[in-house]
Amino acid sequence: MPRVPARPYAPGAKGPTPRGGVAEAARPGARFARFGERLRALRVAASLTQAELAERADLDVSYISQLERGLRDPSLSSIEAVVGALGLSVAQFFDDTFAAAGATRDAQARAIAQELSSLDEEARRDVVEILRRFRAAVERTAGAKR
Repeated sequence: MPRVPARPYAPGAKGPTPRGGVAEAARPGARFARFGERLRALRVAASLTQAELAERADLDVSYISQLERGLRDPSLSSIEAVVGALGLSVAQFFDDTFAAAGATRDAQARAIAQELSSLDEEARRDVVEILRRFRAAVERTAGAKR
């Protein structure tokens, strides 16, 4: 009797088969692992917990967790919901440049807020006024260069 070749996902097949013999491409959510990584990074940058994001997106927290771990394929409506809950458009969510810049801005904003919180009310008002004047000077300089 002729021997039947082993299927790539069958026990005993050659090569690595993660998750109990299921090939990586066949695993649910494998195509969206990068989506989940991006979702987690932007959620953390926005200082949100999974529960807070789930509430804002009107989704279940376990679903958010599964999306972040790449275990679920998100529907278009779920993508729109979580991206909107992060205050982004779908285009911004998938734009690597925007995401990196946004994470940097968020970190800088948190650092500034932390510094401001250690000041009394009058000092905070002074700092805000200094920043407004600085921004106006930068805008004047940029306008003069055009």
